[in-house]
Amino acid sequence: MLATFKESFRAIDDWIYERIKRKRCRILFVVCDGAGFTSQAPVIEILKNYKDIDTYVTTDKDFPPQDMIFLSDSDCQLFSELYIQRNKALHLKCDMYVNTHLNPFRPKRHGLRLFMDHGAAYGKT
Repeated sequence: MLATFKESFRAIDDWIYERIKRKRCRILFVVCDGAGFTSQAPVIEILKNYKDIDTYVTTDKDFPPQDMIFLSDSDCQLFSELYIQRNKALHLKCDMYVNTHLNPFRPKRHGLRLFMDHGAAYGKT
C-alpha cells in the first residue's frame, strides 16, 4: 500500500514538473571519491558553461566533503563551487543523476539515472 502511494505521489510530481518545467535542465553528479570526480570533472566543466543547464555535485554517502581527497586543486575548486549537501540533493528534482558506479545514493524524486564509467573522461570508453 505504501509503495503504491509513493509511486502515485512520484507520478504526480513528475507530471507537475513536466508541466511547469523551467527551461533549464538540472544535472546532479554523485561523487564517491576524488578519483571518480576526476573522471567527471571534464564533463562538468563543459556542462557548467551552458546557460540552459544547472549542474550540481554531491556525495554518495553522508560524510564531510572536506574529507575527500582530490587529485588536483582545480578539481577541489570545481567541487566546492558546485557542491550541495547530500540531504538537499536527495530531495532535489533533477532531470539526470550521473554516477561513476553503483552507490547508496537514492534520490526521493524520479530522474534519469546515468552511469559514466571512470574511463569515460579519459577517452577509454
